Amino acid sequence: MYKEYNLKLAGYHDLLRAYLIELLINIFRLWQSSKKNVDEINIQRRQLIEKAISHMKDNYSADIRLKKLANIAILSPNYFSSIFKDYTGMNVTEYIQKLRIEEACRLLRKTNKKVIDIAGEIGYRDIKFFNKIFKKINGQTPSEYRNNH
Repeated sequence: MYKEYNLKLAGYHDLLRAYLIELLINIFRLWQSSKKNVDEINIQRRQLIEKAISHMKDNYSADIRLKKLANIAILSPNYFSSIFKDYTGMNVTEYIQKLRIEEACRLLRKTNKKVIDIAGEIGYRDIKFFNKIFKKINGQTPSEYRNNH
């Protein structure tokens, strides 16, 4: 293109236009193929995150570690943590707490178990911490929740 522009032989305008069109078509093709690859990667990442979420739902009462979840997703812990937050809108700890408190709410509504027993059943060994997290998420203590539901 540069040579054609400098030489300015007959028809150089048309030839430059043709080169420019060819260049734009090639750029567009590269962009499309890279976009397809990114979409495929995003689908794979979503599937891996869903697999880790499934593990969390099945094992919410256990001691769930970021490293274990990252291994399930076949990602580094830092990268897993980053895409998990992008996907769910919360970090791993917040997500586990949400799962546990949802189960605590269900147990408070459906059973007459003591709050301390429910806390232990869903993975909290410290009743004060359980009460703090429960109130943070629901805006009321477990006892208040039970009385209102």
